[in-house]
Amino acid sequence: MVAALVDAQREGRGFHWAVSYDQQIIGLVSLIDVRRRHRSWTLNRAELAYWIGLPYQGRGYATEAAVAVTEFGFGVLHLHKIRVYHAADNPASGRTIDKLGFRFVGEERDAFQKDGVWHHLRHFELLSREWAETKGISTP
Repeated sequence: MVAALVDAQREGRGFHWAVSYDQQIIGLVSLIDVRRRHRSWTLNRAELAYWIGLPYQGRGYATEAAVAVTEFGFGVLHLHKIRVYHAADNPASGRTIDKLGFRFVGEERDAFQKDGVWHHLRHFELLSREWAETKGISTP
């Protein structure tokens, strides 16, 4: 698994960071599925993904990490769009997404199965110009 993450980063398809507190790893934040092109289309998009260990949830660590990685995506990678999903039955993750200014796009029903139960996914997106507006930055 670690080799696959390293390969994805080397190839520019994914970027991963440990979230730490008090010299302990408490979570992970990533930009995955980085897509620059599809055939003749320019995409320049990625998906934001994160998790924080249960004892550390609700303390702002996911928000802080997601802000830093979103800034990296738009500022360093020059992405046009970042997408993020959260399980509909995980409202805490949705609050993190709301704090960053992502816009709700829709809900995918029965998107994944966990422990024999199907769960819906809520889909959000943020464009680089929307991120820049919240930062007071002008974009072309």
